[in-house]
Amino acid sequence: MTKNKSQNGFIILDIVISMVIIVTVLTTVILVVFSNQTVALDTKLNSEALGKAEKIIEDAKIQSRLDYFKTDSSSLFDGFFQKNLLVHDISPCLKNAKSSVEWQTDPNRPGKVELETILINVFSTTSLSGDCGPTSLSKTNWENINCQEGYFDYPSPDIVSTGVDLIKRGQNNYAVLAAEGSAGSNNLWVIDINDVNSPFAVSSLDTGSSLNDVDVAGKYAFSIGNSSDSQLRIVDLTDLSNPILITSRSLPGTYGSEGRKIFYHNNLVYVGTDNTYDNEFYIYSVLNPANPTFLGGYQIDGSVEDLFIREEIVDGSLKTLAYMTLSAINSAYPEFIVLDVSDPGLIVFRGFFDMPGNKSAKTLYILGKYAYIGMGSGVGDNLYVLNISNLNQINLSDATTLDSQELGIQKIMASGNLAFASIPGNSGEVIIIDTTDKTSVAPTSSCYHNQNITDFDLDNKYIYTANYNERGLGIIADN
Repeated sequence: MTKNKSQNGFIILDIVISMVIIVTVLTTVILVVFSNQTVALDTKLNSEALGKAEKIIEDAKIQSRLDYFKTDSSSLFDGFFQKNLLVHDISPCLKNAKSSVEWQTDPNRPGKVELETILINVFSTTSLSGDCGPTSLSKTNWENINCQEGYFDYPSPDIVSTGVDLIKRGQNNYAVLAAEGSAGSNNLWVIDINDVNSPFAVSSLDTGSSLNDVDVAGKYAFSIGNSSDSQLRIVDLTDLSNPILITSRSLPGTYGSEGRKIFYHNNLVYVGTDNTYDNEFYIYSVLNPANPTFLGGYQIDGSVEDLFIREEIVDGSLKTLAYMTLSAINSAYPEFIVLDVSDPGLIVFRGFFDMPGNKSAKTLYILGKYAYIGMGSGVGDNLYVLNISNLNQINLSDATTLDSQELGIQKIMASGNLAFASIPGNSGEVIIIDTTDKTSVAPTSSCYHNQNITDFDLDNKYIYTANYNERGLGIIADN
């Protein structure tokens, strides 16, 4: 009897072991099946998300062709997916667009697909003759700045720079400087900047009296002089080693007013002058650069400090708009105005913003739907960010003070979520501003260039300064 009981026990144990093995095998099979189902689900979701991300990018491309400046960031929950479009303005001609689609099947397994592209404003690129500024977003946010990367010295301390514009010829880079100096001094300079540590002069030219500004388009440099006549001067730069002054024009009816700013756009040049009894704003056709044709003017009752021209859709129609910052005559005059210059013979006032106090608005940059404005010296805010998406109601996004000494801002530019400002004075402070939140902009870094910066132009990782000191051109690097 004892033997039979023992055998029965082994039989029961065998059955239990067999059942455990069967359960283990079944569990493994179930896990494999579940794992295969999870992989299949992830593959399906990835494929679906990729399709949605591609659709977001394609829709952004279509929108940019319909109305470039209204192509903006957006976010939408689409059933199981979170769809996002993040748009950054690199320059007046380029936007960076990134689409992302996110989902989550369980807390430990989030999913995300991202695509990125560049949206090109073909018309702006053509109208500005490629003079658009940066071509990519900063990857470092200018947190490590070398304020003394390189420089070019004029041969005489009597020559100082008043303006700078960057140009590209093939793979080579150049800076064109406007300058002032003693009688007979050359006042337009072409500088080779291919080696940023050792820029050198390629050529120079005496165009007449001192220059206040220059804008290069294609083979021509359009410059404006600080004389009471022959203010508009056009230089042929076909051969950079041999610039040729091909024509000059006196602005009609300026009564001795000096030219201050010039802007090229779509075969036209726009000129702003000092305050005078007649017009302070002029438009010329330069379709034939050797024979510029006066098309129209506008009386502003104030000095034009800065200009920015662009074409955009307003109230359903394509318009050419001139944005201007002005000197403060009195509190009754706005420091920022917008003109419709679509018909140069019939210029129409479109909008304005009046800053508090009596400070002049010195410098201006338009990027996307925002205007960045730097004010002159004095008490109060010296940086304004305006939302210009509705010209009938231009709104303040933010205003702040960048320097404690109340020196004001000499020059401002913007790219992506950064703005760049120079403070006047021999210390040459350059301030980098985070503009991610347009309602709360704030400085993030700065450096001292030790030159009195009158103007600068921005490349992807370099700032090229025009200086009212012995160093005609300075170079600041983003390291």
